[in-house]
Amino acid sequence: EERVQPDVFTYNSLLRACERVGDLEAAWGVLKDMRREEGVAPDVWTYNTILACCVGRGDEGSAGEVMYLLNKEGLQPDSVTYDTLVRVYVNAGQQHRAASLVRSLVRNNKWGGGGDDL
Repeated sequence: EERVQPDVFTYNSLLRACERVGDLEAAWGVLKDMRREEGVAPDVWTYNTILACCVGRGDEGSAGEVMYLLNKEGLQPDSVTYDTLVRVYVNAGQQHRAASLVRSLVRNNKWGGGGDDL
C-alpha cells in the first residue's frame, strides 16, 4: 500500500485546524510529529500558527517557547509573528509589554503590521 508523504503544507494545515479551535496542546503534538518526519522542517508559518494558538488564552510562557524555537531553527520572525506576539501580550493583560515591543519594532524598522489588528 502506497503511503502519502506529509510535507510542511500538510502539517501547517493541521496546525491551522488546531488554531481554529484554540488547541495549543494538539499544536505541540503536531510539531512533534512534524519533526519526526524525515525531510520536513517547520517554517515561519508553522511557528506563527502555534503562536496564534497562544493568543486566546494570553499564554506568554508558551509564546516565549515558540519564539525560542523559531530562533533556534534559525528562522526570522516576520510581521505576522510580531503582530501575533503583541496580541498574546494584550490578552495576557501585559499592555505595557505589548506597547514596548511595538515601540522597539518601530524604532528598528521591523514593524510592518496593519494597526487595525491592534
